[in-house]
Amino acid sequence: MPRNSTMRGFSLLELLVVFTIIGILLALATLSVNLVGEDENLEKTARRTHALMALATEEALLQGRDFGILFEQRGYQFLAFDYDRREWVAYAGDDMFRPRTLEEGQYFELDVEGQAVLLDAEPPDPENGLVPQVPLLSSGDLVPFELRIRREFDDTVFVVSGQANGVLEVRDESEDY
Repeated sequence: MPRNSTMRGFSLLELLVVFTIIGILLALATLSVNLVGEDENLEKTARRTHALMALATEEALLQGRDFGILFEQRGYQFLAFDYDRREWVAYAGDDMFRPRTLEEGQYFELDVEGQAVLLDAEPPDPENGLVPQVPLLSSGDLVPFELRIRREFDDTVFVVSGQANGVLEVRDESEDY
């Protein structure tokens, strides 16, 4: 049977170019899905922090007891004021208010009453006394604050803020490109 010279297959070079392009597209798609997942984790952290703060504020009102939150760069803990000892102590009344650690690559920045607060990298030693940066008062009042939850190496940021009248909110302040 004679060979038809008009039928020809793809050369090895053409196949390599096509597979390289497909590989690059798959890598970009995987990276973009991963970044979206990290944004969702950061938003989840912000919403969880907001919800726990709102719950602690309600507990302060119900119990008639002052609570507070002590933030570190990569975590936070709830405190309660012990009126007998006249000092802040780690709150142990409910597992919901256990100390929390942020996911890898996430960190906090805090402003209280418009002033930046330097957060410690490590949890403080309870022997030296614990003092919350954000008190949650039994009256329902708050010290105005902005807690920024960031991810290292990009501009993604969620903000949990509180106003003096006790209103708490969460917002996305990530830069759009």
